[in-house]
Amino acid sequence: MKKIFTLLCLSIMLFIGATVPSTYASNQPVTPTIFVNKQKFESHALISYAGYAMISFRDIFTKYNMEVNWDQSKQTVTAKTKDGMKSFVLTANSNTAYINNKSYDLAQSPFIQNGILYVNLRFISEALGATVQYEKSSTTIFINTIK
Repeated sequence: MKKIFTLLCLSIMLFIGATVPSTYASNQPVTPTIFVNKQKFESHALISYAGYAMISFRDIFTKYNMEVNWDQSKQTVTAKTKDGMKSFVLTANSNTAYINNKSYDLAQSPFIQNGILYVNLRFISEALGATVQYEKSSTTIFINTIK
């Protein structure tokens, strides 16, 4: 009986030891690589959050050559294209974004982490007329702007 109990305990420990590291590894956050018009885009603040690529508002709006204003008291970013044809207003923890004063529901609200406001990369890019494709096998995002 003692041998069976010892064998059972060893089997359980072996099973747990074999499965825990793989489970832990599969839950590690993945930071995607981004290419805009086939050129690698470096961002100091890009994370995968709840299945969405979230990026620093300043990085993405600057990449699209937009004027950016941050209102710390309201935790709101306003960005406008240089020609004034398109404007964005996004607020931390709000599920609503405004583009040219029209409201849009967001799948993932912007949030602040370590002093950086993160916004949904796909939402911003597609709202500016770009196409966005995600290649899961290489965790790569391809953005093509329409000119």
